[in-house]
Amino acid sequence: MARGKFYHWPRCHVATLTRSPGLMAPLLQQQTCEEVRLGEEAIRTIPENGLEREVWEENTVPKEVMYVLLVCSDGCFETQGFASWLLQLRSLNGAQVAILPIIAESGFRFPSLTFHSELLRIPHLQSFDLGSYAKIIRALFGELWFFVAFTPQSCGSKELHLRAEQAHALLVLARPLAERLAAVEAETKVQDQDEDTQKAVIAMKTISSGSNLSLTATVRSDLDMAFMAEIYQMYFNPTVGERF
Repeated sequence: MARGKFYHWPRCHVATLTRSPGLMAPLLQQQTCEEVRLGEEAIRTIPENGLEREVWEENTVPKEVMYVLLVCSDGCFETQGFASWLLQLRSLNGAQVAILPIIAESGFRFPSLTFHSELLRIPHLQSFDLGSYAKIIRALFGELWFFVAFTPQSCGSKELHLRAEQAHALLVLARPLAERLAAVEAETKVQDQDEDTQKAVIAMKTISSGSNLSLTATVRSDLDMAFMAEIYQMYFNPTVGERF
């Protein structure tokens, strides 16, 4: 049965969602469950005052969730648990939740352009709103900067901490699901327009995007971008990481 883990803070509510119950092992068994350790380590970077943990085994996501670490393995989006979770997150609190996919399996296949039609051929998903579900998944993977790749079989404690710092930084920076869905909708509309209209819309989106980035930089001034750059350098260049 699919499981999730929910963390309560005074001003921050984080959920870790995964397909396999084995990935949500009890705290005493986490030394053999690197995927869970990654989520735990990332969440520990948030102040622990008032920390509580709640594990649920049903498909209902707590309404207080503000941040989600989505642990992705191959075929996870073809399960009822993930479909239920993501559609609920779209409906909760105006879809203001921030979601960070964590690729926890080397064989993970990214959703293709024909993903929606592929979902239509899966019998146990036919009771879900698959059009909306496909848009959510497209929104999550439309910004390739906003996901963390992680292979637990070859991960030591130092690499785990590095991935955790990376995950936390990206989760804090991630746009709410509502904004990412709006971007998907805008792209769909542009595809249906003539060439001149497309150019005009793209130009306006570029101007708007520049303004949003400026605003984001102001709001997120407490985020050390140099530190994030160092993290990514170590992540994409293993020879740098050997010094640590």
